[in-house]
Amino acid sequence: MKDQFRKTLLLACSLLVLSACPQEKPKAEEQTAPPQKTQGQELKLSAQAIANAKLELLQAGPKTLRQIRDFPGKIALDEHRVQAISSRVSGVAELTDKHIGQRIRQGDLLAVIESRELADLRLDYLNQQKQTEQAKKLLQREENLGKRIQQLIQALRKGGQPESIHQAVLGLQIGSSKSQLLTHYSRLRLAQTSFERENKLAQDQLSTSQELQQARQELEAAKAQYIGALEDLTWQRENTLLEHRQTLRLAQSALESAQAKLQTFGPGGLTHLSPNQMTRYEIRSPLSGVVVEKNVTEGQGVMPDAPLYKVADLSEVWAEIQIYESELDHIRLGQQVMVRADGLKQSAPGQITHVKPLVDEVSRSAEAHAHIANPGLIWRPGMYVTIQVTEGTWQVPLAVKRQALQQLEGKTVIFIKQGERFLPREIKTGREDGQSIEILAGLKAGDIYVGKNSFVLKSALLTAQEE
Repeated sequence: MKDQFRKTLLLACSLLVLSACPQEKPKAEEQTAPPQKTQGQELKLSAQAIANAKLELLQAGPKTLRQIRDFPGKIALDEHRVQAISSRVSGVAELTDKHIGQRIRQGDLLAVIESRELADLRLDYLNQQKQTEQAKKLLQREENLGKRIQQLIQALRKGGQPESIHQAVLGLQIGSSKSQLLTHYSRLRLAQTSFERENKLAQDQLSTSQELQQARQELEAAKAQYIGALEDLTWQRENTLLEHRQTLRLAQSALESAQAKLQTFGPGGLTHLSPNQMTRYEIRSPLSGVVVEKNVTEGQGVMPDAPLYKVADLSEVWAEIQIYESELDHIRLGQQVMVRADGLKQSAPGQITHVKPLVDEVSRSAEAHAHIANPGLIWRPGMYVTIQVTEGTWQVPLAVKRQALQQLEGKTVIFIKQGERFLPREIKTGREDGQSIEILAGLKAGDIYVGKNSFVLKSALLTAQEE
């Protein structure tokens, strides 16, 4: 049995070249306090042997140690990075090609719903759109007509012979209003000419007062008819414009109402307005992430607000910490944590961002959340983890990795490297945090020591001593 054990040790250290020589006494300046010497052999290794043995060479120096307390917990979705997705219309699912675990981008198509309800609303929207456009055109036509009538009125107010005015407004498309106004204007001009002639004849005593009075009455009548025609035309224009503007406002209001109804269905409500796509309603992802839940299949009837998908952004997750009543005083917002899982070789730093104010009546525990980054998506929601909460920190002038320590001949030692030689150095330790340990004596800052796999050197040294 002893030979078999020796063979095992020799096999583990097959890459080490052993040279038996007395251990070199450390120089006084290399110690913070005089250590006891460890009797035995030193080990001499080449660079290739160090690499083959996978020895981790580290430099001793100052370190921040942490007072850590372990809590049980599990990984959970970040509630601010998850969204349940539902249909806003009733219908039948025609396309559902995204599956649980599939990564998607914001805007990716998740499902297509065929909805008669949506088609009716879209058709109403298009009809209101047509009526609004028609009302705009009619109003524009009436406004243009009003402008042409104003040009006619301005020409009449400038005065002149009816024939010249008629030629000036010949190209204006006004309709019967133009001929009516020109007729009244011609009568007014004729009555004006007759009155002026009778007035001159009366002054020359060539006409009677009755004839002058008759001419004056005819002039007043023609003027009243002309002014009345102008006022009637102006009133009709204003009234017609008011009616068309009111019609346009009603059409626009109906269009806005139809549009608002479609907008309640999200961005997809106002798309797919062509006749062959009226019933199509697309559901797209509002965020990039992973499909974590699916509750719809093709051909399934869908009701409004029924959850169809759940998409989560897993690039950041929560570590839910379970805290018993007796340990609540150890948890506070802002504390740094380290999350570890038995099934993973990795750890993730984080920070406590939320502590629930209530204690569960059954488990007598509260819950806190630590926010951790998850770029590789290795931290899966539901995974049980250990959460190491940092309660406090302190700075020490000299510390090494805890795994570097070995027990040799009843003493605590560290293997230090001097050139190609590795020597066990007895040390005196102080405070520790589970990962690192304070060195009070036996080592100085800057010394190169073996961290990981230092047990290989211990095994080789023991084997050499037995031989």
